[in-house]
Amino acid sequence: MPNPTRRQFIAGTLAATSATARAQTPSQSTLRLALAARSVRTWTRSNLSRAPTTGPHVHVFDTLVSAPDGTFATAPEDFRPALAKSWKSSADAKQWSFQLREGVAFHKNFGEFTSDDVKYSYDRLTDPIKSGGLKVLFENIAEVRTDGKYGINFTLRRPDPLFLASSVFQSGACIISRKAALEKGDAFEMDPIGTGPYEFLRIDPAVGVFLKANASYFAGPPATPNLEFHYILDTTARTLALLAGKVDMIEAARSPGWLPSIKSRNAKLEFDAVAPGSSFTVSMNLTKKPFDDLRVRKAIMYAIDRDAIANSMAPISQRSYGLNPSVFPGGYTAATIPAEFRYDHDPPAPNACSPMPACRTVFHSPPTPASARTTAR
Repeated sequence: MPNPTRRQFIAGTLAATSATARAQTPSQSTLRLALAARSVRTWTRSNLSRAPTTGPHVHVFDTLVSAPDGTFATAPEDFRPALAKSWKSSADAKQWSFQLREGVAFHKNFGEFTSDDVKYSYDRLTDPIKSGGLKVLFENIAEVRTDGKYGINFTLRRPDPLFLASSVFQSGACIISRKAALEKGDAFEMDPIGTGPYEFLRIDPAVGVFLKANASYFAGPPATPNLEFHYILDTTARTLALLAGKVDMIEAARSPGWLPSIKSRNAKLEFDAVAPGSSFTVSMNLTKKPFDDLRVRKAIMYAIDRDAIANSMAPISQRSYGLNPSVFPGGYTAATIPAEFRYDHDPPAPNACSPMPACRTVFHSPPTPASARTTAR
């Protein structure tokens, strides 16, 4: 069997994970993937909040554009045609026009994909009630208009030269069948109709989601006839399922020591990591004490040993220098981030920010006598 491409098998799984592990010889007819998640509750992507539960969606649905298999598009020219075969934008990047593929069929005989389906899908995404948790990604879209059967035009509220990345190549921007959604109503949530390389078969809440290959897929049929997404939230159970051969691939655990431990159990396993994966951040409410004090916020930032945290989960983790990953345009690296924003680990002495009780509490300094604590309040 040909090696599976990332788009066909693991694009959805890796969208927000650090690594996967898989056996070298999966079943010829079925590939079984175990995700660290509970069973899905809806197939309307805009209402889903956790990426592992959306792994099957990328195989059932398509977006207008795509990125090269196994990579992230980091510039507009990196994107490739998917349901749209070409596109262009106005000089001010507020008008975007797409020419759609012809002859693309929806699953289960729900007809040909057209501009009406694109408009219907984006109208749902820009609807304040129906848009769900991902509405911020589509708030800049002012209007979506069809231009014949195979043309679609977007008008934006503000210029966005990165529109392909910000609102088009998003798993939430999958194109659904207008006909199926209207006919099925609420039932569409658990019987979705897309154009993707795999067609939805069924869902077993106790096991997972079962898909079959779309023999008529416009990019060619997938190499493996069947996909099974098993939901195994517990890390130990998921790992044992892989080692016992009950599944072919799992979402790896992002925990210290997991990778070398599993490698020692089975040297034939293959590991695949992608960056950027999940990011871990610390947020502070500037309207609440003591975080309204800049000195406290800086003290916390210097107290965090980012290198130690990243190294504890090596080799599937690395330190980041901002919300924008270093591999993306505008992302900082260790060499480019301004010194005042590096916040290398440098915790102050317990009394460095005295007489601030909050700061002393943050660094677990020796307890202050009761009388002093009362006075401090």
